[in-house]
Amino acid sequence: MSNIDPKALVTLPVINVSGINKGVQAKGTTSDGGLVNVFVNSVNNAPRSYTLVENGDKVYFQVEAARDYMQSVSVTITIGTRSQTITLANRRFPLVDQMIKLGVTSVPIAFKAQVVNFFGSKSSQPKLTDYLRGNDLVPSIEQNEHVPTSPPIKLTDLLNTASALYFRYRPASKRIGADTTSSAQTRSLVWDIENEYNVGYGELAKELEYRYVVTRDDSNSGLSINTATSTSYSSWSQGNRYISLTASSGTKAVEKHFRGSLTIYVRNAIDHSLVISTTVDWAIFFYGP
Repeated sequence: MSNIDPKALVTLPVINVSGINKGVQAKGTTSDGGLVNVFVNSVNNAPRSYTLVENGDKVYFQVEAARDYMQSVSVTITIGTRSQTITLANRRFPLVDQMIKLGVTSVPIAFKAQVVNFFGSKSSQPKLTDYLRGNDLVPSIEQNEHVPTSPPIKLTDLLNTASALYFRYRPASKRIGADTTSSAQTRSLVWDIENEYNVGYGELAKELEYRYVVTRDDSNSGLSINTATSTSYSSWSQGNRYISLTASSGTKAVEKHFRGSLTIYVRNAIDHSLVISTTVDWAIFFYGP
């Protein structure tokens, strides 16, 4: 498999288990120690690092690609005593419609306000050496060839640099319900960056800006929408890193259905020229006697 984005989660072709008369272990390992999730019968089931499978099961492996452009990772999948190794090769450069640019071509250049906000950060106290090329934050692409791969590094080395913005993995649609026979009920659905989905090369997601559009197919009262900050969920903010939809039945022994769609918009804090988005469905329902 080839032309993969760095750190993207890749779902391998399904494996149909047959010819066994007892349960066997299914697991996967990678050459770089990266993430491998194993799903049985559906990728919507809970992921595991390994699991027991039976005859007739469908097994899905989800593998994290190598961390940088022009790199590859080998994944060995094992079911019982049988193994197979597959190579996942990243694309050489970002796609044209994934490219974002720092846009600073001459001094002055600000470390926190420009470099950190553009490339993201590994910690709450980033250091200049975090921004060596190929060190998880500054990708190894043609636009960054002038950035050193080892110390020393100067702030001016980061002039005329670029990165990439894309979904490494996307959020899922969600639904939840509750029985109101005995009492009123409240339920919430939450989507948050890094757990529900992830975006951009390296650690870019931590410094991106987010906004949301919520549409509804119902007219019930009792739905509230909140984000991580006091900023409106429909406005661009680096603080909007999660959104929650909370619905209340109001009283017991009642039926109510809240449903609609949620669109998540993402852009870089410095380069606003590229906006990416994804849409999921949501539903919160209450049922009575």
